[in-house]
Amino acid sequence: VVAACSALTVSMFMFAQKIRGDSMELCNATTNPQAVMVSHLIDDGITHASFMGVLRSIELMVEEYVKGPADSAVDALIGSMKTKHHMQEDWDGRDPKNRQWVTYRAYLELAEQWNMTDNWIRSQVEGGLAQRRAT
Repeated sequence: VVAACSALTVSMFMFAQKIRGDSMELCNATTNPQAVMVSHLIDDGITHASFMGVLRSIELMVEEYVKGPADSAVDALIGSMKTKHHMQEDWDGRDPKNRQWVTYRAYLELAEQWNMTDNWIRSQVEGGLAQRRAT
């Protein structure tokens, strides 16, 4: 009886192993083509669209946060320099004293646009103006 039960148990165990192995092979055989198809859809479709979306976002951010403020600052600075020259015909932007004024005006324009609060830069620029006023 013990030998018969042991033989039955061993044969059932081996049969279960075979069923499990066959099931895994069948499952892998059916999912491999799907995996290739899913990879193809993701890599060729979604990834390209996502990549292009990220590039467009970067382009807009560069335009808005780098190029736009710089262009506005240059426009404001040119207007300030034209006004300064109109009010003082002998004003020359190449003069070292006047360069400090130009630097300060550029800083003010960019600081306002970029919401800069760096007190060290402000102290350096304003310190130069205070030094210029003293001379």
